[in-house]
Amino acid sequence: MNMKRFINTFYFLIVLAISTGISQGFAQESAPESVQQGHGFWLERMQEPDVNFYDLQSSFYRYWSGRSDYKGNGYKAFKRWEYINESRVLPDGRVKSAAGNWSISGPTQYFINNTGQPTGMGRINAIAFHPTDVNTIYIGAPSGGIWKTTNGGGTWENLTGNLPKLGVSSILVHPTNPDIVYIGTGDRDGGDAPGIGVFKTVDGGISWNQINNTMGNVIVGDMLMHPSDPEIIIAATSTGIYKTTNGGATWSLTSTFGHNIKDIQFKPGDPSVVYAVRITTPSRFYRSTNTGDTWTQITTGIPSTGIGSRMVIGTSPANPSCVYLVQIKSADGTFANLLRSTDAGLSFTSMSTTPNIMGYNCDGSGTASQATYDLCINVDPVNANTVFVGGINTWKSTDGGVTWNSSTNWSGNCSGTATAVHADHHVLVWNPLNGALYLGHDGGITYTANGGTSWTEITGGLPISQIYRLGQGTSNSNYTLIGLQDNGSAATTNGSTFYTTRGGDGTECVIDHNNSNYCYNTYVYGDLSRSVTGPEGAYANIGSEGTNGIDEAGPWVLPFFLHNTDPNTMFAGYKNVWRTVNVREASAGSVLWAKISSGETADCKVLEQSEANPDVIYVVRNGSIKRTDNANDVPASVTWTACTLPDGLTPTYLETHPTNADVVYATAGNSVYVSVNKGLTWTDMDPNFTISACPICIPIVLFLIKTAMKDSI
Repeated sequence: MNMKRFINTFYFLIVLAISTGISQGFAQESAPESVQQGHGFWLERMQEPDVNFYDLQSSFYRYWSGRSDYKGNGYKAFKRWEYINESRVLPDGRVKSAAGNWSISGPTQYFINNTGQPTGMGRINAIAFHPTDVNTIYIGAPSGGIWKTTNGGGTWENLTGNLPKLGVSSILVHPTNPDIVYIGTGDRDGGDAPGIGVFKTVDGGISWNQINNTMGNVIVGDMLMHPSDPEIIIAATSTGIYKTTNGGATWSLTSTFGHNIKDIQFKPGDPSVVYAVRITTPSRFYRSTNTGDTWTQITTGIPSTGIGSRMVIGTSPANPSCVYLVQIKSADGTFANLLRSTDAGLSFTSMSTTPNIMGYNCDGSGTASQATYDLCINVDPVNANTVFVGGINTWKSTDGGVTWNSSTNWSGNCSGTATAVHADHHVLVWNPLNGALYLGHDGGITYTANGGTSWTEITGGLPISQIYRLGQGTSNSNYTLIGLQDNGSAATTNGSTFYTTRGGDGTECVIDHNNSNYCYNTYVYGDLSRSVTGPEGAYANIGSEGTNGIDEAGPWVLPFFLHNTDPNTMFAGYKNVWRTVNVREASAGSVLWAKISSGETADCKVLEQSEANPDVIYVVRNGSIKRTDNANDVPASVTWTACTLPDGLTPTYLETHPTNADVVYATAGNSVYVSVNKGLTWTDMDPNFTISACPICIPIVLFLIKTAMKDSI
């Protein structure tokens, strides 16, 4: 079998298995316009298990109409969620989840950093500790399950390898029997994994039981275990606050004030008093005096004008009556207030409103923020005046929040004042056994044992990377490029050791099928780079808006490919389709692009060249498929024909027949379709069988069919 074709088919199967799955969730009305007006309202809604994808997407783009994107505003968090979920939506807007049997291939070793930014393995939403062993730590990843180390982070063990794709945002370990562990599922902060309630193990993670009776399939962002009765658990979820008194056998909804609860805390030493915050605009603070059975909203001293959706709670056993709240602004998500209560949450006073501790800069200047995505707080357990707040970076106050100093900084340019640590911080937890403060961020897990003066990375080989796309070598299958969420692009030539090759969000990747020295990776919105010295070489920009003739931005993930037989030619889908015939030009600045379509305003989603006839190219945009039969003619002569949509659905992927240029396959909705006339009409390959019924069956059948066709050539 032709290796390139085998790789193309295998990649198609991977995308098909990921992009389709069992239906979950329920349709929901779009958010009221009053909710949608605040900065970051989409980040409130996109984490709801029953959110309607199309309603929220429409609201997001209405909000940004006439506005300019800027760094650190939460725009990227939505675009990631949109990209992940757009191919998993049913016609009525419900979001589907993925299913299938997979084993980890990599990366399973920490990346070797070839960039100027702190590198990382992936995002961590939750951290918990063994009650007696200081070296045993648990972490929860938003789409990578729960992991455990017994040697302080030297190595990690997967505890949920036998479960389906699982996001974990909260963890509880039984105080006297650590074989009993509870996990709250779903992605609290990014919506990258659906919530399916609470799971429980009684054998240290060998087996798990789903215990979401009454609770249902919700995102569980935080949980509390009663300090003297571990059968009592209170859970903050996407649909409200739930409580169990029998170790999760049954749950009761105790809140009546709405959905989307992410943070919940006991009053230290008095678990009858519980605090919770609701994610809405403006954010709201609630208090219970009967262990979470009923709740009262507290408003005294809590500003509501101009306040954004997210708020977090900090407490300390050093002063049980002290409660801290972090507020953000609705306009741009920047720092609004550090509030403190000295009467156990009955009233609050503002301690500071500046600097912008949500941003990038060491001095707190600027208007950057991602606080609806990354926000956390914790207070020193022996000194209630020492407060740490995490956003893009982590800040520290030693006077109860009056003044602030940068403790970590992603850029590493705060020499002498802050340690370089990966950005986007989601959880801060004190280990009671050694007094160290542990931080979960988009790169992994870090801790400080000296109050934030220095920080140590212990992510090790945690294989929790969130991969957008991959590219594989033809002559050597170990040559692999991957694009990762918030951890850049990476490359390997031996299948195990990965080198980072760029920062930010890495997306689509391609290795030249004729000469593996030529490798290509992308950043979001169509920033396309090239290495001429192999996967691990230096990458230079050869295409983006304003570069080498391209005059428009690309989609979040740029579809592009090398010509099937001429590796000097590359096609890329921005809004229009672009072509270069000298992609191997020695100088990156001399690679020239020409537009081979015109007048298009919607982003390209899929771009595919016929294996049987390289003049035939298909492009998919939302609500349309077009085809050209002369893709290699001079740019002005290239013409496009409108195709039909299979059952009116926008395809998520296309694959062409290896020898018959009239035949093309598409995945759309829950089915695989075939056209025998270049996309003019489509037939469901089995209208009585849907991918949602057996997500892995159709890819296997299609793989066997295509393999048989190719082997017969």
